[in-house]
Amino acid sequence: KDIGVRVIRMPTRATLKDSTMVAAAQAIKEIGAVPLVVINGPEYKDGLLQQSDQHLLSLLTPVFGKQPMYFEFGNESDLNGISADAYVQAWNAVIPALKQQFPTARFIGADNYQFTRRYLKTFLEKATVLPDGVSWHEYTCSVHWTAAFCLANIDTWSLHVTQARAAMQEAIHTTLPIWITEWNYVS
Repeated sequence: KDIGVRVIRMPTRATLKDSTMVAAAQAIKEIGAVPLVVINGPEYKDGLLQQSDQHLLSLLTPVFGKQPMYFEFGNESDLNGISADAYVQAWNAVIPALKQQFPTARFIGADNYQFTRRYLKTFLEKATVLPDGVSWHEYTCSVHWTAAFCLANIDTWSLHVTQARAAMQEAIHTTLPIWITEWNYVS
C-alpha cells in the first residue's frame, strides 16, 4: 500500500476455493489497487465457460461495489493453440452477456503470450462487443538465447505498441488502452 501499487493482476484457478479468491480480491481492495482479474477464456475445459465466468464475477464484484474492475478474458489463449477466430467466437459468446449482467465490469482481450498484429486485428474486426482495452505479454526472448539477443529485443516493445495502435486504427478506427500484463527479460 505504501509504495502506491495502482493495479494488481489476479489470476484465478478452478482449484481455488471461492473464499480464497474473495480474500485475494479483498486484499487488492485493502491496499487501494484496481483489480485486473484473469477470468476463464476459450482454453477453459472444466465446464461451461460462460457459467464459470459469471460465477467468478458474481463472487468478486461485490467486493469492489461500483469501483472499477477489469477482467482479462483468458490467459495466453494463442499459446494454447486457440486461433484468433476461435478466441473471438468465445468472446462473442460470453462477453456481451457478462457486460449486460455486470455493467461496471471492464473487459480486456486478447491477452496473447506475445504481440501478434494479425491476431489483434482479427479479434477487433470480429468482436461484437469491443474490449475496454487490449493486452498481451512482453518477454524479450527464450532462456536458450544469448544475452545480447535478449537485450536487443527490448527495443521491440515500443514497435509492438506502434503496430498495435495501427492495427486498432485499421480495424476499428480508434485506439484502445493497451495493457502489457506480463513482462520480463526472459520468460
